[in-house]
Amino acid sequence: MMTKTEGICLSLESAEGPAVSELLMGINLEMAGFISAALLSNRVRNGKFAGPPNAQTGIAPEWQPFGNNMGGMHAKTIEGMFMSPSQCQMVHNYSAPYGAGLVQSGISIRKGETLEFKMWAKARHRPVRVAVALRAAPTRAEDGYANGEFVVDTSYWKCFHVSLPIGHTDDDAVLFVLLKETGVILIDQISLEPEGSTGLDLDVQEAILRLNPSAIRFPGGCMSTNYHWRMGLGPRELRPALADPVFKTQTDYGFGAEDYLDMCRLLGNTPHITINVGSGTPDDAVAWAKYCRDWYRARDIEPPLAYFQIGNEQYGPWETSHMTAAMYVDVLKEFVPGIREAYPNCRIIALAEPISTGIAGDPDTPFRSAVLTDAKGCFDVLAINRYKGQWYDDPRDQLQNAVDSAEKIRRELELLAADSLAAGWQPRIALTEWNFWLHAAHWDGKNFYEPDDAFHGIFFAKVIHTLARMSDVVEVASYYHLLNAMGLVVKGKNHVFETAIGTLYRLYRSALPGDLVALREDQANAPCVDSLAIKHDGVVSLFFIHWGMEETCRVAFDACLGSVESCQVLAAVDGYSPMKSRPCHVEDGGIDLPALSVARIDFSP
Repeated sequence: MMTKTEGICLSLESAEGPAVSELLMGINLEMAGFISAALLSNRVRNGKFAGPPNAQTGIAPEWQPFGNNMGGMHAKTIEGMFMSPSQCQMVHNYSAPYGAGLVQSGISIRKGETLEFKMWAKARHRPVRVAVALRAAPTRAEDGYANGEFVVDTSYWKCFHVSLPIGHTDDDAVLFVLLKETGVILIDQISLEPEGSTGLDLDVQEAILRLNPSAIRFPGGCMSTNYHWRMGLGPRELRPALADPVFKTQTDYGFGAEDYLDMCRLLGNTPHITINVGSGTPDDAVAWAKYCRDWYRARDIEPPLAYFQIGNEQYGPWETSHMTAAMYVDVLKEFVPGIREAYPNCRIIALAEPISTGIAGDPDTPFRSAVLTDAKGCFDVLAINRYKGQWYDDPRDQLQNAVDSAEKIRRELELLAADSLAAGWQPRIALTEWNFWLHAAHWDGKNFYEPDDAFHGIFFAKVIHTLARMSDVVEVASYYHLLNAMGLVVKGKNHVFETAIGTLYRLYRSALPGDLVALREDQANAPCVDSLAIKHDGVVSLFFIHWGMEETCRVAFDACLGSVESCQVLAAVDGYSPMKSRPCHVEDGGIDLPALSVARIDFSP
């Protein structure tokens, strides 16, 4: 049963406070394989036939042979034979009377759309007729959804395509690509996209635009250790899909460096680039900075402020370029001067974890102190990454852990600022990855899924409050993650949706940039309420977090805050449920906050 507590009365203490930058609400975009694929409009998985192939069939992952016994058919991938830098898939029909070729299931189609099938291929010895079909999954289904045909008639790479009008909706359709006569073809890549597509998923772009992220960190964190930016330039069909030594999947450069800058320009946000210090070189980093500068100038745009972060978590053995503090200081000295010269309007972010983790019996060694002492002049901002969350079976304990975890981040940011001051450096600090991590795993088969529940929502809001209150020293922060993995936006089979955490993000994002407003709290009995006030565009936005699990809480306002212009409330029915929009009523100079809620009330003068 819901109960009500008389909790808190708020009044304005000071209308002038430190500036709260929109850069506190940056977001990571990690170029792991399933994230890059989600940015693209291609319905086909592993369209570039990246290996290794199946040992028995000779066919690249995600594809199957037509006919499980492969009678009259032979297939293999050929390393070094490609148009885009990967490998090609050879298919040979030497006697299969019904055709031989490739099959992929789990294709999403929608009634009324027209899909364009494209295949870069070439024939060996003589032309070969190829049939393309979309069908229902049941093997005995009589009618196909769509059919097309063409002749691969060149010995050089050429794009063959057919339009496929779709008259059905099916999230588990099957794509067939069949040689209808004897012969040999080599396939470099296959795509199946909505007709007229630019290559990027328009629904994903629209969802990102709606979020309006202030900064996007690219190509992410651990992925940066092996990200080669030049491979993400030029025509999409010439970009590779390669083995990923970081997450042991694929790196697909279909969304690359120039697409990232285009996204930044479209959003009007601040670039935040993580430099490859694991398999890159100082010259390579400088070339990337020059490319960014020249990209803007070629469009008559003065290169905007951009952050260049030197590495990700090189202090940890999970990084493929794990290093000691001395090695990292050397990286800063070798990489940073050239980047500053190439892109003058930059801010350099350096790593500032307290220790470098020891391995094989070696002890941990100091990291932050060495950076502060030995790398002066090589950075503008010092950063930590933080994932919090311990597992509790009792939901009350889990909720309290979410609140405590946000407080731990506050203390660790304060310690970083204090260590910087003690070293004689006026602190400008960053939190370049953060989230509440309980479930996600690389083996979960759910694209590194983290529940969209109230535990995560309360944690998210608490950290935003912390960052706003520390805006005098925190310069930039980046939530993990923008798309799919722990994401604010999720792309499923042919549908894109914003998570409840994404809605929370928008609730706060639209109040920034602004100025922190000091509040006086008369707190009678509200241990589970946290308030924050931001003044922007002549409006004071008052935010509340209420993490009581059952009771509502009464909040009263002082008249000096102004008149209520609008009110929004997101609340969950329990800790395991997402926070959803609820009716909001401001009456008698106050509001009753539901349990497990985040609220925003805008006051005009």
